[in-house]
Amino acid sequence: MPTRIPISIWRKQEVLRWIEEDGDGVPTRAIKQFSAKGWKLDGGSVRRWWRDREQLLAADPAS
Repeated sequence: MPTRIPISIWRKQEVLRWIEEDGDGVPTRAIKQFSAKGWKLDGGSVRRWWRDREQLLAADPAS
């Protein structure tokens, strides 16, 4: 059974910045982009990050 692996704030911020700059504001486009880098993302997580983007982008990336 797979285990959950927490994704760091700085990685979430990288995804959110990519969505804003290159993804034309469409969160699910990030899945294909970052899957090519070897990241395992699901649509629900990315959409949730996008919905909470103001809070995530304001967070300290060292957390």
